[in-house]
Amino acid sequence: MRQLRGLSRHDAEDVVSETFVALYRRRSALRAAEVPEAFAFKVLGDALKDFWRRRIRHPSLVGEIEDRPVPDEVAGVVARLDFQRLLSGLPDRQAECLALYALLE
Repeated sequence: MRQLRGLSRHDAEDVVSETFVALYRRRSALRAAEVPEAFAFKVLGDALKDFWRRRIRHPSLVGEIEDRPVPDEVAGVVARLDFQRLLSGLPDRQAECLALYALLE
């Protein structure tokens, strides 16, 4: 399916989840279908079309999550802020020594 190009793993998982929900809601139609696989692929195609329509209508929502710092980066920032706060309570010479030692580590 050409519509799969450009989908991140997260987006693909969302589309598949929406497909399973739609198949569950239409389970009687799925059971009655002559070729259930074709019915399922039709539902998947509809879910993909809906996904791309949403992305076109709301382009500002694309990529917001990826721009946020990951937990390791947040922990590093918090550690640096704590270290600076602790250094501010020391005499200048001691704070400078500790800062240089931390820089060399």
